[in-house]
Amino acid sequence: MHDYARRSRRLAALAGVAGAAAALASSAVAAPALDGTFPVTGVPGQMATGPDGNVWFTLSASSAGKEFGRITPLGAVTEFDTVDGGFPSGITTGPDGQIWMTTTGKVYRVNPVSGANTPFPVLDVNGQTITTGPDGNLWTGGDGKVLKISTAGALLDGFPVAGLSARGITA
Repeated sequence: MHDYARRSRRLAALAGVAGAAAALASSAVAAPALDGTFPVTGVPGQMATGPDGNVWFTLSASSAGKEFGRITPLGAVTEFDTVDGGFPSGITTGPDGQIWMTTTGKVYRVNPVSGANTPFPVLDVNGQTITTGPDGNLWTGGDGKVLKISTAGALLDGFPVAGLSARGITA
């Protein structure tokens, strides 16, 4: 079995657990019947719980040409295209209630209702993880820098860190 197939199954199972937890946390939503696997057209990457209670994920090697998607607490999967064909890897819920994703040289803002997305060029972004900071901005890494990005998609500041090759970030 290929490593990516094992990774897909583990991520799908994790998405199922996260989706079930989100559904169980809300008294207005009935407990879903989940089997732990979800049909996706490619290899799921990073995941984030969205403001809508869904699990959002990045996607690579999609046979349908999709770049990201969401799984509802009841297990329904919807996949989306980025407007410019970019392949995001980092994903988080922003302080503005939108989904934010990174790829090399840009960030995307995604409407969690429609999946409509807007790319913003931020040349120093290296396409790894992204997080919401306690200051109400988005934070990600670049080669040799930690980057602060506004919810308008603008680079606010870059903080040099000698030798940094960021692969993860958390608030």
